[in-house]
Amino acid sequence: MLKKWGVVALMLLPLLAFARNEKVASVCAEPERKRSCITVQIALALVFPGVRQTNAEVMLSERRSARLVYLQPLSMAGSELLALGITEVVEKDVATGSRLDCHGCAPNMIISVFESTKGIWRLAARSKELDGVGGWGELHTYGIKTVDLGRRHLLVEMDTGFTGQGVTQTASAYYLANLEPLERLRRSIIDVGSISTGLYGCDGDPPAGISQTEVLVLRRRDLMPHFLAVETQTSCDGRQAAESGTPVFYWINPKTLQIERAQ
Repeated sequence: MLKKWGVVALMLLPLLAFARNEKVASVCAEPERKRSCITVQIALALVFPGVRQTNAEVMLSERRSARLVYLQPLSMAGSELLALGITEVVEKDVATGSRLDCHGCAPNMIISVFESTKGIWRLAARSKELDGVGGWGELHTYGIKTVDLGRRHLLVEMDTGFTGQGVTQTASAYYLANLEPLERLRRSIIDVGSISTGLYGCDGDPPAGISQTEVLVLRRRDLMPHFLAVETQTSCDGRQAAESGTPVFYWINPKTLQIERAQ
């Protein structure tokens, strides 16, 4: 489901101006000891071991480079300190050496979780390259939330959206992280899907009205989160909001590892 959102987002005008972070903060296990801090350079070396790097960017090939654009500390039971990182992988134009900058161009992304044990950082989990959502050659990193599911499982939520043909749509995308040693898993962070959260179509032809969906991670069963979605609707003239619709339940199917509407 999320892949469909990502492809459409690459083709259509992004919802917002997805400006990159001016600075990615470092995270320290022991602030008084600089050696216990994870920086952009350390994080990139963990995600791409052995690659040649310059400053905050690593060169993957003649046309591809990567850099960390998001690094924030996390709190989970049973871990000394965790940090969530998002790395963008950029395709560059061979002739000019610059990144693609069309209004619908967005780099791919890799989501990583780093763990500090006794002041030593390691890569606890990493995704494969995923479709990124953004524009003008940049990822967006706003609206990121995390949910501790216990037993070293983490749910990462990211807000996405785009505008096209007078219609704006938004969604929440979800990724499930299993923080076991990376060597035991090929993909320890996976894309489990997305839930539509909003539609504004009053500028479309014909007008599609306004709807807004609140999504709440309700509970978990066997480490698979359940979601509650409640939609409200408003007419384009804004005279009166419709009553809330019947709550809709979603869950992550433990067999397919995808978000599905509960029956």
